[in-house]
Amino acid sequence: LHSEEVLQRIYEAFQDKVLHSVISRSIKLPDSTVAAVPITIFAPEHKTAKEYREVARELIAKGVVA
Repeated sequence: LHSEEVLQRIYEAFQDKVLHSVISRSIKLPDSTVAAVPITIFAPEHKTAKEYREVARELIAKGVVA
């Protein structure tokens, strides 16, 4: 199956239990790990850092974290 189809099936099966944010693969992630700095500080304007912030917003909106 194509990845978009897989995501759609997951959304349909689990509905609001699934986050809709997707975190892309990026070389910045291992780079930030090696530097021991969170991606949101290591490269705050990078797409991946923005995606992590979106996941955090979703978790807060769902009441999973405060």
